Amino acid sequence: MMSMHSVLLGESGARTSAGPEWPTLTIFFLSIAAIAFGVAAAYMFFRNVGKVGGNWRESVRECLAIAIVGVGILIVGVLGIFAMLVAEDDQFRDKVVSAIFPLLGAWVGAVIAYYFAKENLEAATKSTKALLNLDERLRQTTVSEIMIDFSEIDGKVEVADEQAAEALKVSELQQDMPRNRAPVVDGPGRPMFVVHKGTLAEYISGKVAEGQATPADLTLGDLKNDNGTWAKTLWDKLKAFATVGPKATLADVKEAMRSKGKDCADVFVTQDGTPDTPIVGWVTNVDLGRASRA
Repeated sequence: MMSMHSVLLGESGARTSAGPEWPTLTIFFLSIAAIAFGVAAAYMFFRNVGKVGGNWRESVRECLAIAIVGVGILIVGVLGIFAMLVAEDDQFRDKVVSAIFPLLGAWVGAVIAYYFAKENLEAATKSTKALLNLDERLRQTTVSEIMIDFSEIDGKVEVADEQAAEALKVSELQQDMPRNRAPVVDGPGRPMFVVHKGTLAEYISGKVAEGQATPADLTLGDLKNDNGTWAKTLWDKLKAFATVGPKATLADVKEAMRSKGKDCADVFVTQDGTPDTPIVGWVTNVDLGRASRA
C-alpha cells in the first residue's frame, strides 16, 4: 500500500490524478483540528494562569481543565498525523480513525460535564438550601405576626346563623365586597364561609346561561341546594377554609391549607384552633405567599 507521500505525488514524484483515500483525509483534517484546538487551549491556559483573582481555587481548576484537555487533544493530533504519514495499510489507518473519534468524544463529554453539570448541581444546591431556609423561616414565624385581626377584617359579613347566611343575595355580596373575598361569620364570630368574587360570578353566569334564574334573585341558599355538579363544586369552595390556633406557626398554616385541598386559600385563627370558636385572625394564601418571599 502506498504511503501518504506516494498517494499525493505518485511513485515518480509527479502529482497523480487519483485523490487521497478518505481515511487519510479524515485523519489529516482531524489531526490538524486537534492540534489547533490544543494550541488554542494552551494559549488560554498561559494567558489566564496568572489571573487567579479572589477565588483562586476556581481559577486554578479551570486552568488545569483547559491545560489537560488541550494537551491531551494536541497529543492525539500529533499521533494522528504521525500514523497517517508512516502507515502502509488501510487497516492501520482505520484503527487510528476508530480510536481518535471516541477519544475526542470523551474529551468533549468531560468538558461539558465539568462546566455544565457543575453549574446545574450548584443551582440545585442553592434551590434546596433556599427551600430549607424557607421551611425553617415558616416554622419560626408565628401566625400572629402576619394575620389580619378579626376587628380589622374589611368587608366581613356578619349574620345571626346559617339560615340568615343562606338568604344572602349573591349579586349584593359580589357588589359590596371591598376585596376579592370576604368571610361570612355567625353571631358569636365563628367562621361559616369565605365568598370569593370569582366564585360568585361563575355561579351567576352559569345560572344565566341555563336560563333558570335572574341574577338579582340568586342566594347562597340557591347555590347550596343546586343539584348541578358544577354548582356543588362552587359550594364546596365556599366551605374550603382551614383553622389553626393562636400559637400556630406559618408552617402550620401551610400544612392546614394543604390538608384541606387545592381549593383552600384561607385559614382562620380561632380561639382553640377549631371552627367552633370565634375568629381571632385571618390569613389568606396571598399573605402566606408574601411572608414566604420575605
